[in-house]
Order: sequence, then structure tokens, then C-alpha cells
Amino acid sequence: CEYQVFLQFTPIKGLTHQELEEVEQELEHPTGRSIPKPPALQAQAILFSTNCSVAVSSTGAHVVGTRVEPYLTKATHYALASFVVLLAQMVLTIRQMGHTPTPSSISRVSYYTVAMMAVLDSYLCMLHLTGGAFYNEIYNAFSGVSFMSFALLTMFDMRYLAMIWNVQRPEAGDANTQEGRREMWLIYFRFYVVLIIGLFVIYMYTESIRPVASVLLAVLLLLLYSYWIPQIWRNIKRGTSRGIRKDYAIGTTVLRLFFPVYAFACPDNIAFIAPTKLVWALVIYSMSQLGFLLLQDSFGARFFVPAYFLPPTYNYHPIIPPADEE
Repeated sequence: CEYQVFLQFTPIKGLTHQELEEVEQELEHPTGRSIPKPPALQAQAILFSTNCSVAVSSTGAHVVGTRVEPYLTKATHYALASFVVLLAQMVLTIRQMGHTPTPSSISRVSYYTVAMMAVLDSYLCMLHLTGGAFYNEIYNAFSGVSFMSFALLTMFDMRYLAMIWNVQRPEAGDANTQEGRREMWLIYFRFYVVLIIGLFVIYMYTESIRPVASVLLAVLLLLLYSYWIPQIWRNIKRGTSRGIRKDYAIGTTVLRLFFPVYAFACPDNIAFIAPTKLVWALVIYSMSQLGFLLLQDSFGARFFVPAYFLPPTYNYHPIIPPADEE
């Protein structure tokens, strides 16, 4: 069916004709002058198809939107905030890498924790690069965010992953070079499979296939934001902690929640996603992981396990019995 769209804007309330002209002039030719907040645009819409004899109207409800100029300004502010968030993540990652300079300290860090963070950064890189392609006015700003995500992924995440993998691979008792290359190939294969699946789910969500895509997106976010679970398990398994700096754990958790909270909690987000309270469940889930990780750092990796179930630890300083005089 071919549709024709007819829109009739409703009168703007709260502004005089002169104030409205000043707002229009400032939006079209910005000078930095203080103006009232641009009002949201409301219109009544009628969609009519001549070849299908179908008419759809917005009777009883208005179509609400915003002008292009305020939207582009909002998108630029979001890009600047995202740039600062990613820059802070870089600083925290550099400090974390400096915290584990030796093989013994690197062995305390979970490989899968860093790998899941790398997947998150790859999503951010591709989503911002794609989003910036829609408007030339914000392409440079979004390209900067995409570049920061790409730099965080390639210069820090992947480098840290390689360091962890080189140290922890001998733990499996495999020193075969060919087998090691095969494992590395499988790691990259899994990385790209997860990346492609996630992008497909996001595409389904943006194409309004909501009943299925909403559930899949929720599961995907839940899995990706479980990145502290492997670290908690490695601490329990090895009986060691303090492989992760406290400021890195706290800062990374808070900063990485910026993007889902903005997308699913901010009512005026640039992606036009309807707010949902379920995003706060993701926040509570991430903070619970962080709290457990900090408890391990303070009270020991196995503080919650009864001593009866723990294997005996080797005593490196046994009491030497007195020598037998005979």
C-alpha cells in the first residue's frame, strides 16, 4: 500500500510570537544567546492509502517530536559525555594493567572478565559509528566516540587479554604451539560469533520486532554485564583475591552502566527508546557483583564458604619438632 501523510501542527503554548521568532532564529543561526527551552512539536496526523482504501488518523493523541536543531545539540552533548566516560575507562584500565606487572599477579585476573568487557567495547564502537552515519552534523562527534571505543578495545583490552592468555595458558598443561594457535583461533571465532549475534539482536530491536527482540536483548545485556562473575569464580577457585584494583572495579562498573541507563532510563534519549524500569534490575545486578567482589577483597576469596568444605592449605612455615636426643 502506498500512503500519503498529512500533518497539521498544533499551536505552541507558553511562548509569545516574538519569543517564538527568537527561538527559531537562535536554532537556525546559533549565537549563544539565552532563549527559552524549545517546545516539543505536536501534530495531528492522517495516513491515507488510495490504492488500498485505508485511512489511519491520530485522533485523540498527538504525534510528538522535536526539531532537528535541538536533537543534534542533544546528540552532541551525549557524544561529549560518552567521550569522557570512555576516557575515564582508559585511565582506569591503564592503572589496572600497572597493578598486575608480573605473571603471578596477572594469573589472578580472569581472562573471561576482560573478554566480556572487550565485547561490550566492540558493540559501542560499531553502534556509535553506525549512528553517526545518519546525520553529517554529528558524524564527527560520534566518530570520536567510536574511535575511543576502538582504541580502548585494541590498545588496552586486547593487549591485556593477550598478556593474560600467555600467562594462564600453561595452567591447562598444554605447551604445544599448534594447539595454542588453535585455541587462539577459537577465541577469536567465539568473539566474532557473539558480536554478530548481538548486532543481529540489536537490529531486530530497532526494526520493532519487539516481542522477541526485547527478550533477546534483555538476555544479551544480562550476559554481557555478568563480567565480574568469572573473576569472582576465579578468586574462589584459586583462593586468592586482590587481582583487581578497587578503583578499577568500582569505576568500571559505574562507567559501563552509563550507556544502558541512558538508553533505557532517560525519557529524552537520542535513540527514542521508551524508558523501562527493568534497566534498574541490571544496575542492581551489576552492583551486587561489585559488592561481592569487594567483600572478597576485604574478607578473603572464600569468606562465605564454611571451613569444613575447604581443602587444607599447605603450611609453608611448619613448626619444627625438637631434635631426637637419641
